[in-house]
Amino acid sequence: MKLSWNWLNEYIDLRNYRPEEIANVLTMKSCEVEGVEEFLPHLDDILVAEVKSVKKHPNADKLVICEVFDGKETLQIVTGAPNVEDSKKYPLAKIGVTLPNGLTMKKAKLRGVESYGMLCSAEEIGLEDFILPESPEYGILPLPQELTVGTSLRTAWNLADVILDIDNKSITHRPDLWSHYGFARELSAILDLPLKNRPEEIQINCATFEPDKPIKVEMEKGSAIAYCNAQFRQVHIQPSSIFMQARLLACGMRPINNVVDASNYVMLAMGQPNHAFDLDKLTGPIQINFSKEGEILKTLDGQERKLPAGLVLIRDNSVPVALGGVMGGETTEVSEDTKELFFESACFYRKDIRKAVSQLGIRTEASARFEKGQTPVNAPIAIRMFANLLLKTCPSLEMSDIQEQYN
Repeated sequence: MKLSWNWLNEYIDLRNYRPEEIANVLTMKSCEVEGVEEFLPHLDDILVAEVKSVKKHPNADKLVICEVFDGKETLQIVTGAPNVEDSKKYPLAKIGVTLPNGLTMKKAKLRGVESYGMLCSAEEIGLEDFILPESPEYGILPLPQELTVGTSLRTAWNLADVILDIDNKSITHRPDLWSHYGFARELSAILDLPLKNRPEEIQINCATFEPDKPIKVEMEKGSAIAYCNAQFRQVHIQPSSIFMQARLLACGMRPINNVVDASNYVMLAMGQPNHAFDLDKLTGPIQINFSKEGEILKTLDGQERKLPAGLVLIRDNSVPVALGGVMGGETTEVSEDTKELFFESACFYRKDIRKAVSQLGIRTEASARFEKGQTPVNAPIAIRMFANLLLKTCPSLEMSDIQEQYN
């Protein structure tokens, strides 16, 4: 498990400590910290630069000569990027800078014209896992015009962070530590420091509505400890902010879109797995019960799974749509056309999750938390956190009241 230093500091003020000191405190008191490392440190050397002019190369049809301002001086850069334009901003690697692929920039002569660095693509500077709408399939990465020329890309996008790598085996017996807030709470007790931004104090900021067609939820006895849900409308699928994508990537999760990313962010923040269904793909009622021998569920990873009897299922009008506490189903997943959500935040019995993991041979971030045991108290809190996160990319977002059921 990976912890973001910046994220920890949102819940507890650790400014008087170095990350290495906290790693030692945790290793001595709570769990083993396997490593402490900077997040994307090479971006300190990649500058925001502005192309001042573009002219044809005299000896090559597919090359152009650019005058590039790096905040201090104007450099001549020869590039073959098809999308370079004057007055636009791009990442610049100057002479002496080493890229993630090991290539070190040197003064070069391309078809007889000297070049003093390179304008870079997202992949060349290690940002290929970010979803950057401006990034073309081929060519250099256009940067937002509001970024300050001469600033490092790490600073411009506020990407500076330190990652603490936790040995998962050392927290198997501590279900409360599978989140940033969980570790902040642990450090609060050890260091006698106050907590801040407590998830349980979150107030919902988005508008509310009464669903025209409420989705009834039927929970079989013994199938779950708690099942909470809410509906959302005025949802617009788009990439998450650079900030949220960076948080997820720092913790080893791939960004997908603003809905899925907000869902995963909640899980990493407070340890509460959850799931978003495309509401238009549901008919209702939602039923939480157990699988029958031989039932089929195609999960989000594209695998068609033949289920044994006795696994917790989420059903839509008797049809399996998710493997409870483990993975959602492909037929109801959020897509670029999604406009409304049915959002689930539940708490399952750890014995049932362990059974599913063991019999199907799959383990997910959600199952890793549920099979350790989680508190049902967090289930409705997670929905409130999700609502406020999604509101940042969907300013017209509306949500229904949170419905709660407990066994």
